[in-house]
Formats: sequence, C-alpha cells, structure tokens
Amino acid sequence: MRTRWTPEQLKLNTGVPRDPSLRMTLDELKNELAPLTVEVGREVERQIHEGSFHSGASATVQVVAVRVAR
Repeated sequence: MRTRWTPEQLKLNTGVPRDPSLRMTLDELKNELAPLTVEVGREVERQIHEGSFHSGASATVQVVAVRVAR
C-alpha cells in the first residue's frame, strides 16, 4: 500500500512537509500510477504515531494497485 497526504493535511499541521508535490488527491494519485489498476483507493483521516513530529490526525490518500499481466 502506498500512502500520500491529501491537501487537507496542511490544516491538521501534524508533520507533513510543506512541499505541494507531496500532497495529492485520490484522482491525482490514480493518474500518477497509470497504467496500474487501482484495486483499493480511498481518502481517509487517520491517527498516526510515528515519532514526536509525526503524531496525531493525518489526512491521507491510500492506494493498492496492481499491474495486469499482458
């Protein structure tokens, strides 16, 4: 599973870099991963606990994608 932050993450201020290229919507991530087939795609807010600068609410986009054999 690949996780990225959504633009909503800036409002939460829980440790995401300010670089806009590290934040994207589900549709943007699907486009980035083309031509993979997205099996699961969702934008969720979840609690993270990844150290003192990365704890609290996190607005993420999560994707599980596969490459279809030809």
